[in-house]
Amino acid sequence: MTQLTTDVFTPAKRPTITGVNRTHLSQEIDWEIKKGGWYVSVLGATKLGKTTLVKTALGKVDFSIFVNGNSFLEGDNALWQKLGAALEIPVSKETGTVSGDKSTWGFFAKFSANLGLAKGEGGSQFGGEHMRQTTSTNAIQLDAETEVIKAFKLLIDKGITVAIAIDDFHFVTDVERRRSLIKALRPVAGAGVSIILITLPNRETDPAFDNTNAWGRHTPISVPTWSLEDLGKIARQGFEALNVDASESIVRELSKNSFGSPQIMQQLCLNLCELENGVTETVSGAQPFELQEPRWWQDFFGSVRDPQSEQWLKILINGPKQRGHERKTYRIGAKKYDGYELILFVLRDLGAKPTVSLDELKTSIGMRVYPEIRNITSSDGKVVNLFNKQKVNAMNLEAKINNLHVIAHKIVDGLKPIESSAGNSDSFDDDDAVFDEESIDVAGNRPQPFFEFVKDPVKPCINILDPQLCYSLKWHGGKMLR
Repeated sequence: MTQLTTDVFTPAKRPTITGVNRTHLSQEIDWEIKKGGWYVSVLGATKLGKTTLVKTALGKVDFSIFVNGNSFLEGDNALWQKLGAALEIPVSKETGTVSGDKSTWGFFAKFSANLGLAKGEGGSQFGGEHMRQTTSTNAIQLDAETEVIKAFKLLIDKGITVAIAIDDFHFVTDVERRRSLIKALRPVAGAGVSIILITLPNRETDPAFDNTNAWGRHTPISVPTWSLEDLGKIARQGFEALNVDASESIVRELSKNSFGSPQIMQQLCLNLCELENGVTETVSGAQPFELQEPRWWQDFFGSVRDPQSEQWLKILINGPKQRGHERKTYRIGAKKYDGYELILFVLRDLGAKPTVSLDELKTSIGMRVYPEIRNITSSDGKVVNLFNKQKVNAMNLEAKINNLHVIAHKIVDGLKPIESSAGNSDSFDDDDAVFDEESIDVAGNRPQPFFEFVKDPVKPCINILDPQLCYSLKWHGGKMLR
């Protein structure tokens, strides 16, 4: 069967031919939903297939609702309207109430077969109450929250499995607003509905669950970056469908530079076939066509661009808006970098990895900026890397990394310092100021958080939360940092 290459490798849509089942994750999500009444946090960096995993699981549920966290930036005000709309219970935007004339509800027609209702029976009896109707222009109004919860209970009592998924739950950045959502959904979960929250990593113990009585029924499921083996399966399945083949070294090179993202792997495989080898559809012939590797790997990888992640990278390199004195600079070879440029330069030099410990970053910066040459070896005979720790500590790297964390969580127009370790001295370095999210003047829409400083007391680290940003840092960051 002839297949178009663009139908085999699909970076922008759900794959059908090159989909790789991460069975253990699917089974874990299915099990948690099957239990009913649990909060399930699905954690992982962007572009790892979290949403696909959840939507696949929802496809096995009798009735599911999928909404985006952007809908709840102001808290739970829109919750009952969203749930009511999915249930076809008309919730008024103005009053947040429901019409008491239940004959106007689409809910009963939608679920008539499940509820065992005769045609046209409608909501003659719902949750133990008879339908209220009135000929008055002022129809009786019912509490939306109460009626939506009753609807869920009725479905569960009839043996219908129900799940609600909130994608990008981290977009609700305010802890109290997330907590209000979790508490508002508690009676829904109590009715037996599974609540799935799709969010970023390192949120296993989200403080929003504190004081909600939900900890006892909350399960976090971590979705790790894809292994080289799983990424390789994408290539192999697609190549087989196109009747082409490639060496193990080519597949390994593509996998390594996908940074654990199936979406990037799909794009690289597509480019290798179409742009480098002219394969636009299944190749005819008894023997597979042998794909050739790019003449220059650097040009090949550099041809894949993502304007959004490159813009994010520019924002990180620039750091907070400068005020007053120029920033201090640090020399590496013939080039000078300010503190923010230096952090990104070293992160790139370390391989643009998704996670780098603070200790590794500081050591790498110290060895490049303040090395101390001594003939010292450890007890096992290895040369000890030495640098001037006092000077590195004086660079106040933690404050700079924290500022990048804040910038990454909100597009900024200006930053206001809330404290400074540098005081008001003439040598005040603008980028030594510390900021937090409450001190940011936001301009435009907030992007997906893409850079995170985890202030773990034992092992603080930096996480790059978007594999595409890792890719851009490695293959396009060099030009930006020149």
